[in-house]
Amino acid sequence: MLPPIPQGLVPVTVQQDPVKPRPDIQPVVPAQESEANSQVRLENKQRQDEQGRRKRRQAEDDEDQELELLEDPHQPGKKPMSRKGLLVNLKV
Repeated sequence: MLPPIPQGLVPVTVQQDPVKPRPDIQPVVPAQESEANSQVRLENKQRQDEQGRRKRRQAEDDEDQELELLEDPHQPGKKPMSRKGLLVNLKV
């Protein structure tokens, strides 16, 4: 059997620990986005969106021009076929 714990020995608990002083220098935290940075980011995003729209419009215009060239004027209702590599010019 174990001997009894003397009453003079009080167990140390968290509540009895001395209060730690706060350091003068605050801990480092992640940088917060300032309003000036958010405006720059928004302007860049708008510029990129506009460039994307221009590229899409240009691609659509190019595609429309190709379809007009492939379309047969004698059969306007028919779906145009790609003639790339099908026609060969022969001189007799």
